[in-house]
Amino acid sequence: MTTSFVAKRKLLQLRAKLIAIRHELLEARAQHILDYRYDPSQPRVPAGSSGGGRWTDGTGSTAQAPARYRDAAVRAEDQSDVPRAGRLTIASRKRLAECERQFERDIFHCNMVGLTACYSQAMVRKVACEKGHPIPPLNY
Repeated sequence: MTTSFVAKRKLLQLRAKLIAIRHELLEARAQHILDYRYDPSQPRVPAGSSGGGRWTDGTGSTAQAPARYRDAAVRAEDQSDVPRAGRLTIASRKRLAECERQFERDIFHCNMVGLTACYSQAMVRKVACEKGHPIPPLNY
């Protein structure tokens, strides 16, 4: 084997590992979105009081409520094949992946420039992309 062939093989192996890591990251982000999505029917502590807006079990306790509601939501989704709010479709997963690639390109650019404003605008662009809004220019 020639050294260039060995180097190319090693590079392909590293690229395959990188793709696998990116896939795991995308799956973790998708699971995070599923676990913490908003459900307007969940009881919450009234605004203006201590802990206002947080989940509650109706007795004022907020400690165990989020996990209980998340578990119920996951069970409900597992029992149904009908797409619901918060469930990621293939199209939305592709959009999130594209947004992540755009963010990586923006961060690469910001690392070259080195300005703090560039990093904040990169995050604004990522959030706009994930929400499906028009993506503002990167004009630090």
